[in-house]
Amino acid sequence: MVYKTLPVITLAVVLCAVRLGDGWIGYLLGFLAFLLCVNTVVLTGASVKSSEDLIEAQGQALRLANELDERVVQRTRELEEAVKVAEEANRAKSRFLATMSHELRTPLNAVIGYAEMVGEDVRLGDLGSTEADLEKIRNAARHLLGLINEVLDISKMEANEQVCRPSQFDVRHIAQEALDAIIPRAAASHTKCKLEIASDLEPLAYNDEGKLRQCLLNLLSNAAKFTTNGTITVTCRASGQKAEWIAFEVADTGVGITEEDLPRIFLPFFQSDTSFTRSVEGTGLGLAISQKLAHLMGGDLVVASRVGHGSTFTLTIARNFETTGEQ
Repeated sequence: MVYKTLPVITLAVVLCAVRLGDGWIGYLLGFLAFLLCVNTVVLTGASVKSSEDLIEAQGQALRLANELDERVVQRTRELEEAVKVAEEANRAKSRFLATMSHELRTPLNAVIGYAEMVGEDVRLGDLGSTEADLEKIRNAARHLLGLINEVLDISKMEANEQVCRPSQFDVRHIAQEALDAIIPRAAASHTKCKLEIASDLEPLAYNDEGKLRQCLLNLLSNAAKFTTNGTITVTCRASGQKAEWIAFEVADTGVGITEEDLPRIFLPFFQSDTSFTRSVEGTGLGLAISQKLAHLMGGDLVVASRVGHGSTFTLTIARNFETTGEQ
């Protein structure tokens, strides 16, 4: 608007200045008036530009201030979350150490107790129950060795010292052997076990047979621990568009897992803290070890569960470790 009215004002000022003087004085006054108007126009433009720059700078400063506030809020949230994770990890490790202390003492006390009984029998010359006591010592020692092996396994995995040693094997035999191993324990809690093999499954695989057996035993042992008067079903099937994976589903009708615990069930030091799970022996490392082994074999381990309805763990491994697993 200012630039539209300035030419008219300038012309009026120049004419007035010319009329104020006679001859060259009038022209001089008109020229000075023209210069004054030109300077006014230049100063006005500079003032407008400065005002625009100032407004833009203020807007940019406001945007930067808002971004800084958002970043501070975001970093604060991240810090709070990190603190919560650290506190939860610390609590989980404390629970783990307390559990391990209890679990290690139990078989150790059995070994010491039965060893003292055997020693007493030897001194008295009564060897009637010695063989049974020695068998109990042997079983307790094996249980203790299993606990120590679990701790060593998780330590090696955390240090990335575990490697996959593939060989060719029949997945049906591995699944049947693992299921046979837990049938006596399941029978003690009146739980039935069954194996289902998909008709289109190509049984031969090239992967780490020992690690697969360990994973299945961990999953089936858990299923047997938490299932009473129910059923445990192992299903073997092909997975993937080109059947590049083999899936093992271990489904039970046991107590199930709460929604709160599901996201943390595979954490190395996490243990569900319900009254029922506290009454069941174990270190709580089996699932963490199994998932890490599954990743090592080119697959994964996931779970779906509902409290009171049971759980289904799906373990996948690469059919051919050299091709699928390394990718």
